[in-house]
Amino acid sequence: MNSSTKTENDSTAPAAQTTSATTQTPAPKIAIPINTIILHQQPHLDEVVAVTILRMYGEALFPGIGKAQLRFVEADIVGIESEWDKNGELPIGVCKGRFDEHRDGIKNGRIKGKCAATLAAKYLGIENRPELKKLLAETLEGDMNATNTPTQLAELMKVGYRSLKKDSYVVFSTVSTAVIAIINLERLRYAQNSDEKSLKVMWAEALQADEELKAMQRVVSRIGQLVGESAKNEGNLVTEFSFVIKALFRAPHDYKKVVEPQFEFYLACLKNDIVEFQAVIEELKKVKPVEVRALLYNRKDIIKLLVCKSDALQASKAARMLGNHIVLVRNSEGNFQIFTDKRVFNDQGLSLANLVRMIRWLSLPADQKAKADWQALGCAGDHPDVEGIHYHKVAEAVYNGSLTHPAKASTIAMQALIEAIKYAFDPGYVKMWCNDRCIIMNPKKVAQIKAAMREEKHRNKSEEKTPAQLIPDLAAVLENVGAEKSEERPEKTVRRF
Repeated sequence: MNSSTKTENDSTAPAAQTTSATTQTPAPKIAIPINTIILHQQPHLDEVVAVTILRMYGEALFPGIGKAQLRFVEADIVGIESEWDKNGELPIGVCKGRFDEHRDGIKNGRIKGKCAATLAAKYLGIENRPELKKLLAETLEGDMNATNTPTQLAELMKVGYRSLKKDSYVVFSTVSTAVIAIINLERLRYAQNSDEKSLKVMWAEALQADEELKAMQRVVSRIGQLVGESAKNEGNLVTEFSFVIKALFRAPHDYKKVVEPQFEFYLACLKNDIVEFQAVIEELKKVKPVEVRALLYNRKDIIKLLVCKSDALQASKAARMLGNHIVLVRNSEGNFQIFTDKRVFNDQGLSLANLVRMIRWLSLPADQKAKADWQALGCAGDHPDVEGIHYHKVAEAVYNGSLTHPAKASTIAMQALIEAIKYAFDPGYVKMWCNDRCIIMNPKKVAQIKAAMREEKHRNKSEEKTPAQLIPDLAAVLENVGAEKSEERPEKTVRRF
């Protein structure tokens, strides 16, 4: 297992903050000395916020956390909480620990209404502190429902990893500094400084000084649009780019050492992301979508599937931008991911559950297929018997490997995946797919029907009539021959798309 090790002291809050916050802890807890914080590589905003508030407010419950080293791991590590505590290690957002909202065996694969940041705040008893309310609410909303604007910290972090190829520590350190500034401004309500600049002003100055950027008209237009939208959201969203700049000025931070580098980092995120996104869009315009039949709230309709082989991290986003409802992306190593359009899936009642069942069934060894529980194969999160197929129920996405869930590339052929997608969204087609493979979709119901049939057969046998008793019944049947109207035979279902 590879990991990166760094020690960070800059994001530790002043002693006065720590003392004030820890006095708010409502119930006595045993102090756990910490020397190491464990995070998955390329951590999300909720993990950065969790670590930051634990360092600012949690020294009493976690002695040493302010100076604890950060270690980034490739995937969840098997272990138990008592072992981590004994070793002075605190997993956050990984390992199914006290500050990880992900759980196996529960609906959607995560604790409802929680993220790493809110779990940490709750543990410390500070979830209702005024300076944290907006930050925690925005962090949770973005983590659960992916509703972030392109200029909120959660999205800018992803671009930092994706487009700038920055390592986990660089992005973590940059964003943690911004989070501390947000908390301090929300706590103390600093007034405007005489040298303070708005995001719009800083963007105008940056554009004036960059001749290369001026020539990129589409990029300049898009960044200008995003800056304007961020400024409008500044009063409502504390993780917006514009609010972050204001918080950094008022905290206050040195302009040349902190404010300007922060601005340049986030601006570079936007610039690089727009350039790469436009390139991917042009490539995907050449790909013809596949029509897929679906049942939307009992109304048959056609939705569009785009299949692409690409290593571009923005392929799924670009495909959905082009109006596709399902996107199947397979990289050069063979790992695949499936993404969906929220407007069709979450809003129109479609689910990937049957598709997940199909994919997991195809992934099973031949000797396990017959005894597989069809219903259980559609569980959210990971399935205990099928490695490498993660179902993100909230986002309606399937991952055969991702940064936080590395997995061996699936051996399922691309054509088999496409066929499964074609059959997955109409109940009639799902039955066809299962019947062709002799899959019993509801074994419990089948068992109940068979039991009832056996009971009926046994009862009929015990009530069997003699030939003499059957003569009156036969006469009655003969009298009614032709009396009933013939029913039309149902039209045979045709498999086509």
